[in-house]
Amino acid sequence: MSEAAHYIIVREGMSPGVTTAQAVHAAGESSPGRSLLAPHTRVIVLTAKSSAELDATYANLQTAGFLPHLFHEDDPPYNGAPTALGVYVEDRTAIRELLRHLPLYRG
Repeated sequence: MSEAAHYIIVREGMSPGVTTAQAVHAAGESSPGRSLLAPHTRVIVLTAKSSAELDATYANLQTAGFLPHLFHEDDPPYNGAPTALGVYVEDRTAIRELLRHLPLYRG
């Protein structure tokens, strides 16, 4: 098994929503694929109510021609269930209608 790791360290004192957004920024900008991101890419963290809603959103995005990535957490208590979804778009207006039902993450 690989020993590779990607550490994200956030400062204390920020709201959960801001902390999450900053962690996502740090992950994207410190990843080997960071050169593929447009400068000043916005990070928008939304909330799905369940794994089923993640699955449905993933399917809807694929059907619409987007390239989402569905992340599954192998460790208990999730045991392979989907826990997050990521999708990069050059123009966020193109995806808004498909994600409109998902509220912003507030922590």
